[in-house]
Amino acid sequence: VFVTLSALAGAQSVVHGKVLSLEVRYAIERHYDCASGWRTCLSYIGVVLVVGLFMATFWMLQLQRALSFFHSPFVIPLLQASWIFWTIVSGIITFEEFSDMPAVDIGGFVVSVVVLFLGVVLLAPTRGHVQEPAEEDVSI
Repeated sequence: VFVTLSALAGAQSVVHGKVLSLEVRYAIERHYDCASGWRTCLSYIGVVLVVGLFMATFWMLQLQRALSFFHSPFVIPLLQASWIFWTIVSGIITFEEFSDMPAVDIGGFVVSVVVLFLGVVLLAPTRGHVQEPAEEDVSI
């Protein structure tokens, strides 16, 4: 639960990055009137940027904590698989990225996600083979 919820914050930072790029492009293409539009646009872009940076920082700190708590050959693939999964789900919800996808492609995606997490499960250490994390500080 710790790892997957931490990855959700990392995925949210990706969504904020995409929203930020879309807003900057929109602002440039529309040539806002300086008297009214730019102020609103820049304040919105500032909020998206700050929240995105906060989420990315939180993700990096959680990644650091996960490396110190769990068996790294297992937790790193789990972190990355969870991050990939939540980034895709965020894109599906926020940007409707699967709206034009045929059912067979969606089925293929679901099978691929299942295979991804089954691969991570195969990396899970057995009870007798778990190495404790090293006592020294692990840095990214």
